[in-house]
Amino acid sequence: MTRNTRIFLISLVILAIPAIVTAQRKPLLSVCSGEGSPANGAVLTICITEQGMRSGAQPQLMLRLFADRQAEYELSPADEDSATESTSLAKKQFSVKAGALAEILRLGRSSDFQRAKSSYSSLIHKTDSSSRTTIEFTDHGRTKRITLSNFYGKRPANKGYYPASVLRMMEKAEEIRTTAIGAIVR
Repeated sequence: MTRNTRIFLISLVILAIPAIVTAQRKPLLSVCSGEGSPANGAVLTICITEQGMRSGAQPQLMLRLFADRQAEYELSPADEDSATESTSLAKKQFSVKAGALAEILRLGRSSDFQRAKSSYSSLIHKTDSSSRTTIEFTDHGRTKRITLSNFYGKRPANKGYYPASVLRMMEKAEEIRTTAIGAIVR
């Protein structure tokens, strides 16, 4: 074997290692992985699934809010302070203020939220990635499910496309999650 052949083979092995390691990585499990009925007592569940040229866990719980003001969301182990070999996302639990729960209930019960379409196609068409956000609002045993494709909350075009209550629900959910990230019960 010539020196150049050995160098080529060593280089090939070095370049292949990251692909082999990535291929052997187990998918992270999320409470959003299975389809079915909402968690017992959940008023609001928002799951996000992203595909394409993106890293991170799929799908992932953005926020779940219960009638007793308890809430939870998921973080991938890469988002945690310490590295882990876990096959599950870290579920973070916290409590929300009564006013936050009241606003979510008011928005979900509003007539334009209840009349919202079950699925909204994308306002943004991407070539290398996509996302699907699923909102499930449950009240008095009835669940309203809305799917948003490639939803990005701060786009001006959203106001004419989505019902106002859906936009405000997503804003409020993001606000609740962002506030909780600094004050989590581990």
